[in-house]
Amino acid sequence: SHEIRTPMNAILGFAQVLTRDASLTHRQAEHVRIIIRSGEHLLHLINDILDMSKIEAGRIILNESSFCLHDLLDDLELMFRSRADAKALQLLVERDESVPRYATADEGKLRQVLVNLIGNAVKFMEIGGVAVRVRAESDAGKTVVDGKTLRLVAEVEDSGPGIAAEDIDMIFDAFQQSATGVKAGGTGLGLAISRKFAEMMGGRLTVTSRVGKGSCFRLEVLLAPAEEIAALEKPASRRIT
Repeated sequence: SHEIRTPMNAILGFAQVLTRDASLTHRQAEHVRIIIRSGEHLLHLINDILDMSKIEAGRIILNESSFCLHDLLDDLELMFRSRADAKALQLLVERDESVPRYATADEGKLRQVLVNLIGNAVKFMEIGGVAVRVRAESDAGKTVVDGKTLRLVAEVEDSGPGIAAEDIDMIFDAFQQSATGVKAGGTGLGLAISRKFAEMMGGRLTVTSRVGKGSCFRLEVLLAPAEEIAALEKPASRRIT
């Protein structure tokens, strides 16, 4: 992984520097953007394979900390809003009042699973929309009780092509993809990693789907409400010359 990342960082770094060159022609600028998109895609595949290798070797652990759950969900909406707009898709994000502002869990793994689920929904869609609904409930499924472990439920529903019944059982296996997934590209690792991360966080990842009607992925993970944490001040963004 390290040996592959080193040249990839050089490719991405110098390509990003090139995008700021005002002397580039429109055609040259587009070529540089292709290099960046392709490089980022390759880096994503490297990360997936590395995660899968760590899972198989039993070397993945939870890194729990307190974080702002609302900020995480806002970031995801901002991230995918532009992608959805570029494909003329509707993106609806609903956050129930039961979702605590601050929580203790593995923020990185939770973010990775949600990015994968929403990213897949947007990637496979050509027309229609994606709905993301998030709520929290007690283990008994009743009203949230402060200070106790909560079950965070996130549903990502799309009106895309759907998944055939014979593919439902295998899409969570490593390197396995539905016919639609094969056309869209990728390694077939995203859902396998996401399900494993969900199980590590005390939950599960399931899906219901109808061909031609769309799919709904349901993520459940356990987390604990946290006390308010000091907001980290983000340094002012400066242009590198």
